Amino acid sequence: MEPTFPSKIEDLPCPFEYVGEPGWAERARAVLQEYGAPLPQPVGLMEVEAREAALGLRFPEAYKRCMVELGPVNLDDVRLLAPRDVATLEDFYARELFNASLQSELTNFISIAEYCGTDDPFVVHVPTGRVFRVGHDPVGLSLGMESFDALLRYAFLGLACGYYGFPDASVEELVEEARAALTKGSPGRWSGL
Repeated sequence: MEPTFPSKIEDLPCPFEYVGEPGWAERARAVLQEYGAPLPQPVGLMEVEAREAALGLRFPEAYKRCMVELGPVNLDDVRLLAPRDVATLEDFYARELFNASLQSELTNFISIAEYCGTDDPFVVHVPTGRVFRVGHDPVGLSLGMESFDALLRYAFLGLACGYYGFPDASVEELVEEARAALTKGSPGRWSGL
């Protein structure tokens, strides 16, 4: 089955509101198949919990559930990391360039996804559950989202215009509009929450 060309936001591939709602993983897999994207393999809960123990942090429930029910999925411009690859910002290569507020919080952030294959990952602030993209130019955290659920929806939306989708400017505009709605009202940059 081929994906349908999206002409409005409602046509974009966003198969759930939140991780854990009834049937969410099955709908996510159906969208991946429709777009010809690789299907991930679920990760065992023991592997997730072992990595939590190694880092001394609790992962967001939505991330854990996503790993166990769907797996570390590659959605073209966003690739979710498997638990074994999750690390704190203490391991980020440009961490010494962060401001004092962020320096004091390094162990409270975990990288959970890569962005466009760059060294600028998406991270979760574990105490609040908010998601940010780490940048090295400019240095800091940006593109705030309220939760891991929002990040996963952001990633699925990108299927429509990425490698697996439609190379069309109108589709890119729809995706940008839908993604902007996921970041609207949330902190755009780290402000020492």
